[in-house]
Amino acid sequence: MRTRISFYRTVLSALPSVVLMLAIGLIWVGCQHKPIAIHRENGWYPVTGDSNDSLSLEPIVTTKDFSVLRLDSDAFGKYVIFGQIHPYYMNLWAEETEKNIGKQIAFVFNDSVISNPTVNMRIESGNFAITSYCDTLLPGIYEELNKEINPSYSDSLTRLATTRLWKEARKFKKTLTDTTFLKTKGIMSYAAIDVMNANGFNPHYAYNQVVYLKALDRARKKISIKNGHVIFPCQRGKDLNISDDLFLFIQSLFKEWNQWLDTGKHQLVKDEDGLYTVEPLPEKKDKLVSVSLPSTKSEKQPITEEPVDQRTGQQVIEALSKAYGTDSTVIGDFLDSPHCPAFLEGMFFDGSTLVFQVRGDTTVARHTLEAAAKSGAFRLEPATDESFTQKQLKEIKDIIWSKREKLTDEYLKSNMAGCGISDHHIYQTFIMNTPEARKAFREKIIDSPAVIFEGPTEKAPNNSMGVSGTLGILLQSDYPVFSTQSKQATFVLVNHSKVTLRSGAYYFLTYEDERGVWRDLPIHGSFLDIGYIIEPGRTRHLSGSLYPEIHHNKPGRYRFFYPVTFTDTGRKATLMAEFKLTDNPQELAEGQKEKRLAVPSTQDNRSAGTITTSVPEVPTDDNHLFQVVECMPEFPGGMKGCMDFIQKEMRYPEEAKNAGIQGRVHLQFIIEKDGTPAQPRIVRSVHPLLDKEALRIIRQMPKWTPGKQDGRPQRVLYTIPIQFRLPKS
Repeated sequence: MRTRISFYRTVLSALPSVVLMLAIGLIWVGCQHKPIAIHRENGWYPVTGDSNDSLSLEPIVTTKDFSVLRLDSDAFGKYVIFGQIHPYYMNLWAEETEKNIGKQIAFVFNDSVISNPTVNMRIESGNFAITSYCDTLLPGIYEELNKEINPSYSDSLTRLATTRLWKEARKFKKTLTDTTFLKTKGIMSYAAIDVMNANGFNPHYAYNQVVYLKALDRARKKISIKNGHVIFPCQRGKDLNISDDLFLFIQSLFKEWNQWLDTGKHQLVKDEDGLYTVEPLPEKKDKLVSVSLPSTKSEKQPITEEPVDQRTGQQVIEALSKAYGTDSTVIGDFLDSPHCPAFLEGMFFDGSTLVFQVRGDTTVARHTLEAAAKSGAFRLEPATDESFTQKQLKEIKDIIWSKREKLTDEYLKSNMAGCGISDHHIYQTFIMNTPEARKAFREKIIDSPAVIFEGPTEKAPNNSMGVSGTLGILLQSDYPVFSTQSKQATFVLVNHSKVTLRSGAYYFLTYEDERGVWRDLPIHGSFLDIGYIIEPGRTRHLSGSLYPEIHHNKPGRYRFFYPVTFTDTGRKATLMAEFKLTDNPQELAEGQKEKRLAVPSTQDNRSAGTITTSVPEVPTDDNHLFQVVECMPEFPGGMKGCMDFIQKEMRYPEEAKNAGIQGRVHLQFIIEKDGTPAQPRIVRSVHPLLDKEALRIIRQMPKWTPGKQDGRPQRVLYTIPIQFRLPKS
């Protein structure tokens, strides 16, 4: 058994890193933290009404139910507290967030509401985020919350969860025979057998490991060895009585074995059952030379400062907001105020200590700030030529975005994925962080030591697999072939099952290199947290960005992956569509003569009667309505022109003004082939008065530049928000 465990560890050591995707859309209503009337434990609570104390008395979860917290910053340099509910309570979190879809929940800290996001989907990952306009207060809140997380309590819950899962998995293992059909819960991948994956704690990992190892044993019985390489004769999952996704994963693993063997650092061995596996060659041990090093210990004890209680730092910020801010009710927004002293160029928290960045005489600065705040609970950081203040960083960031907008270099412009500010630096994220990208940035944007570059420096191996047609659900590319110069590949997802699917905006792409290794094709990593519902009999059109100006894509095989969730069981699946890129004009013309018909397979290993057998074709008539096209419709003058038109055209209803009614109306309308906006309708209402005015504005719009697919104008469904905001009195 030792060999098998060693082999299994070898497999798990290749687990890829994952990106945490949050499923909560955060909507903030103000900067001040609203106190509540009744004491509550720190944690998440349902919002029950509109009274002064509108929170439920019973929490969804409290901080003692958190497994981890992390203080980080977003793309704009603002503090964010990321957290995860303990695995033992993930089901509770998922159920409660599902109950509150479309409603607000509130995070309470020290009897104040810190944030009140609106939940837009069931959150099974256990993840959450706490943000605030007053983000400078979050480090202090983070420090306090972290003290409430009990590691021993959390560990005991983890042991309970994992012990229960393995008990169930071992019981299941005893029922398996050589003829049992094997399938993991969810699509087979490295994440499926890992304790922690992109969704946090994986409640199916023990079950999936049992299934995977059983299937692997069946596959290893079939392999033979030729010229020092593994030969796997099976062609499909049916040959081993396992699911196709499990088969493809194992087939990919055997390809990896051969790649490892080619390096000369691994060897084929047989385990106690006489089955082949691959293990690293034992390292040659060199003779050890003992060297005595002088002691580096100092007799002096390190000097430690008493940490400043951050709550007093928060009080300083509140006092300065009242003294210098243009709006005394908004906390933390005073650095850009005309009343703010010129010497003050930034502020941030260093752990629990409030730090002000000042230029000039620090004695004068301290005296002035202490007088205004009536407190000295802060530290001053003198601005020098060797460091950058928040004010300087904001100016540099403005330069970066201004020059980016004017760039004619498509390679650099597309590659600049994001830009954020930390305490002393700007972090510029590239889709591909290459020497060429950094050189172009320094030459055409700015050459400053304030800028630190981030992003992948190489295209990492990625053996992800998905399914392309199951249960009457199909994801496929519109054409089998696209040009290597195509900016996008387009796809259609057809749901002809009896189950509603839930999906988001997230997708990823891989490609096969010249050695047959599948690798990531990096894309812009930011996705809107939008939830899509794909009902039975409906289709959804998708596109994946290929960034030819960045990747210089070569002819070959590519894959598009799109995660979905089955709403009836909560089962997740990653759909996959394979396509080719070519630089051969004849092959491209042949491959794009006409779109494929999207016909989902109705074959699956579930019982009959759960799927429909009549399959609707993807509409190909001239009046087909698209949601996504290669070239989206554009208002004259772009989005800025659209916003300017709305503001100029808006006639705020007097009755709504007098009643204090304001908010954001979401509308949907069709951009016809000639660019005419047509059939506007309200998809999220605020009030009939504002809804009526929003519809009137859309009907007054001029013609747009129509959307195009394959170079031809198409009808496109478009969604737009119109903000009605009353002026401050």
